[in-house]
Order: sequence, then structure tokens, then C-alpha cells
Amino acid sequence: MVGTHAVTARPPQRTGAIEALRLGGGAHGGRVAFRNARVTDIAPALVGRPADRAPRLARMLMPVCGWAQGLAGLAAVEAARGIQPDPATAAARAMLALAETGVGLVWHACLDWPPLVGAARESGCLRYARTALDTLVARLWSLADPLDPSARAQPILAGEPAMSALIEAIQRAVLPRAPADPRRLADWARRDPSPLARLVRHPGPALPAPAVPPPGPLATVAAALAEDPGFGRAPAAPGGGPADPGMLARLPPDLASGAMGFGAAGARFLARAHLALDVIEALERLAPPPIEAICPAPGVGAARVEGMRGPLVHRLEVDGAGRIAAFASVAPTEWMLHPAGPFAAALAALPVDEFTAAAAHVVAAFDPCAPVEPRTAEAADA
Repeated sequence: MVGTHAVTARPPQRTGAIEALRLGGGAHGGRVAFRNARVTDIAPALVGRPADRAPRLARMLMPVCGWAQGLAGLAAVEAARGIQPDPATAAARAMLALAETGVGLVWHACLDWPPLVGAARESGCLRYARTALDTLVARLWSLADPLDPSARAQPILAGEPAMSALIEAIQRAVLPRAPADPRRLADWARRDPSPLARLVRHPGPALPAPAVPPPGPLATVAAALAEDPGFGRAPAAPGGGPADPGMLARLPPDLASGAMGFGAAGARFLARAHLALDVIEALERLAPPPIEAICPAPGVGAARVEGMRGPLVHRLEVDGAGRIAAFASVAPTEWMLHPAGPFAAALAALPVDEFTAAAAHVVAAFDPCAPVEPRTAEAADA
């Protein structure tokens, strides 16, 4: 049994919209262009503010994956100041980011995925997962704010009951009856009646496996954020090509190739199952992926936090008065919207007469973290 705590996990809130406009190509083919109205530039709200307040502001301004936003800001501020958190606090922060990813997966499994396969939503497991996250915060920080730079955390073993509860919620909601062996997940998806498994095998556009790499290392992304003011809005790999921030790009080649047998959307739903297994394993082993932080130059800090959709990177500068002098970030969504990326290709492969209806499955598979409005060029001109 887990307890409650005043720091309630915020439900995902989606702000802004992404228009996916299908252009030309007749009944099949063509291309898709994205118009992104998502609000991502929080620099005006952070620049000039005391650096100690930046992490909390980042969480409030970007509530989707809010803990990841705040933790990235906190790690970047500490890196700029040459501060390394003590091992227990660093591990607790990483565990908090991992737990938020787990709750996000449960959210999808309870509320977002069931309607896509004609099933009913079920919120009980989601409440259980969110309570587990609240309890984790209470146990590790003893009512202190995890985003307070002066807050010190307990060893992550203190959060074990909450982590066990979250594992149970993920297993029940996301991966019911699933094997622990990732090599057997595809077989599970072929037969299980759960919403995620049904979405994996749902008919969709069959595309060749794209050779799209994940985003580059933190130092490379941080340098791009420093050099190009528009990079966070339209990121690209070196040379201008796309990068895939999602789990599919990080799977071993054999598992990724097998996943692509389910089509462009099904492969990414299967990658969500792999992500859920990874989260469960990290919770069981008390070994969350570490939060990465670097100091590229005096007074400059950059940090990378892995979230449900991929890596979130913050880069900032702290002036001599302890205020934020510059800030930039890039989120997984913006990586997804590259015009030559797999998201655009999957949407473009849909039949034009089914575009707006069939797009819902593709959008849910890529999960760009904002409402997507699929439209054809003819509808846009009307």
C-alpha cells in the first residue's frame, strides 16, 4: 500500500497544436508538411530570473513531462556553477525522471490507447501509478521540493515501496501477461488482447525500416543550441537530416528490424512495450538512467534527461549575479517533426481518402506530445 503526498503529479496537458498538411501525390504518396504552433520557447520567462528558480519555472511552464523539464533545468544550472550533486541526490533525481516516464506510459494505456481499439478507458490503475509517484517524492525528499538546489535526497532504496507499486501499475495497464524477455514481446503483441498489443498489430502503412539515427550526444546538441537560435524549434542531425528520438531508434538492430514488420505505426507501439520493460527493469534494479550534465564553458551548463518520448536537452548560461543570461532547449517533439523524418513518411503513406481518420493511429504511435490536426491540401484550401 502506498501513501499520498501533497506534490500531486500533474496530468499531461497539451498546449498548442501541430497541423499535419498532406500535399499532392494523388491517392498514395505525396508528402506531409508540419505547421507547429506548440509553445516551446520559455526563454523569455527564464532569462533574467534567479537561476535557483529556473527549474521550478520550467516545470510550471512545460507541464508535459514537467519533472523532466525541471530536472534538466536544475542539472544545467548546477553544471554551469560547477556543482555536482551528492550520489544519493543524483540517483533520486534520475529515479524521479524514470518514474515520470512510467506514469506517462500508464496514462496512455488507461486513457489514450483504449478508444483507438474500441475499448473503454480505465482510470483506477492510473490513480494508483500517480499515487506511487507522489509517494516516491515524499519518501526520497521528506516533503522538500526535489527542484530546490539545496534539497538532499534519501538513498533510493527508501522509495522501494513506491517503485514496487509503480511496477505493478505498468505491468497491469501497459504490459498485462507480457514476458520479461524483450525478444518475446513481438509474439506477445501478435496475440494479446490488451490495447497496446492490439495497436501493435493494427493494419497500417508498411514502410521500409528507415536508417534514422537517434539525436546526437549532449555536447553536439548543446553546441547546436548555442550556435543556432532556431535549432530548438527545428532540430536536425549534422548535415540537416532527421533524427529519431524515440525508443525504436535505440533498439538493437534485430529487434528494430522485427518491429518494423508491424509497419510504421505498429513498430513504434511495440517500441513502447520495450520502453515499458526497460522502465520496469530499471525500477527493479534501482538503476535509473543517469541525468547527464556538462559545462561547455565557464558559466554555461547543459543537461539531458531521458523521458517517455526521448531525450530532453536544456542549455543555459548563468551570469555573475546568479541569474539566467541565456536559455535554449529542444524536446523530442521537435525532432519528430522533421519533414524528411519517419513521422512525416508514415503519414504521407496513408491513402489520401482515409488520411484524417487513419492518421489517429500514426499520431498515437509517434506521440508528439501535442494535438495533431491532419488535413489535406484540398481541405486547407476550402
